[in-house]
Amino acid sequence: QLFYTFLWGVMFAPLAIRMNNIWPLIIGHWLYDYVQFITVITQKAEAVQFDLWLYPVEIVIGVILSFQLWRDRERG
Repeated sequence: QLFYTFLWGVMFAPLAIRMNNIWPLIIGHWLYDYVQFITVITQKAEAVQFDLWLYPVEIVIGVILSFQLWRDRERG
């Protein structure tokens, strides 16, 4: 669980800095939690597959955003 929380942080931290607004992140977090909650209630396997492709996407987005932030700071 801690590893997945770290992955979300890798994606959301640079996104929050880039947007300078935390509300879209709060809404995204709520939607993710909602999907997880509904999965438990309905016992649908589709959400497990959702998680499997979501984590690599988070890593890629986090790396891209972090690189862009680093590049922007280097430029001044």
